[in-house]
Amino acid sequence: MFTKFRRKTTTLFLDPYMEKREYPKDRKFHIILSPSLYWVKKVQLPVKYIREVKKLLPSLFEDILPQGHFSYSVYKEGESYYIFAYEDKKIFDLLSSVGIASTDILGVYFAQAELDMQEDVYQINQKQVLYKKDDILIVAPKVWFKEVKPLDLSQHSIVSSKISLQQYGHIVDKGSLYKLAALVVMLILVVGMEIFITKAKISEIEKLESGVFTRYKLLPTMMQNKAVLAKYTKIYQLQTKLRAYLELFLKMPLQSTQKITLVTYKNALLHVSISNVSQKDEKKLFEKFVAQKIAYKTKYTKDGVDVEIML
Repeated sequence: MFTKFRRKTTTLFLDPYMEKREYPKDRKFHIILSPSLYWVKKVQLPVKYIREVKKLLPSLFEDILPQGHFSYSVYKEGESYYIFAYEDKKIFDLLSSVGIASTDILGVYFAQAELDMQEDVYQINQKQVLYKKDDILIVAPKVWFKEVKPLDLSQHSIVSSKISLQQYGHIVDKGSLYKLAALVVMLILVVGMEIFITKAKISEIEKLESGVFTRYKLLPTMMQNKAVLAKYTKIYQLQTKLRAYLELFLKMPLQSTQKITLVTYKNALLHVSISNVSQKDEKKLFEKFVAQKIAYKTKYTKDGVDVEIML
């Protein structure tokens, strides 16, 4: 009998200068981002809905962000909006450097939204602390403060909504992605139109084909019609040969006493009898047959010669 194995969860404060350590392989993580990993502003805007604020986020940060590919987030508290900008790649790289795979992450959260700090100051690495000023969490040098508490998240319960990290957002920015998507849509429309036109042409050809079958009383299938075509093609080829060979016989340089007395054709065998022809006349009479490499057989009798040619 099997029991379901539940993996342990750990809430981890992620900071660029955090102490490196090895984590058990059976852990899942809630990641709280240090203010060092994002930019934050507290603003009041003349809009009612968060979806309207999201459209403004890139422009609200354009005066402070360095060059890079950023994602944005926002939440509302009272009459104010807390807006965020962060680099997905920088966060993923830091997680990778401390040995945490993206598949082991349950959620990623901003310290600003997750940690309810008042007047206390918390140490986050050997040289820096976390404290709140004007409702914004700030990272500052430890030497500025006399009393510092350790940041203990062992009993912390997640209270905010997790943010979305785009693992490949740094490779293709959203603007390029939208352009690529538009190009793909256009390509789909073009291909769809081509398919529609092709189907229409196929339908037209099928109607024409049906009309031809009816008009000329053809057999139902192409296989049957091809068999008939092969049959009549063979007949045509034999008849063409037959006419050509008969023409050679008719153009033979016969003497006045020499005549074609018999012509028969059966089972692709042409039989011609010529009277008053001796063996010494053969070279002259069959000169064109030899030139055209036409195989023939001769049988001399007292009345002349019998010639046979297999078509």
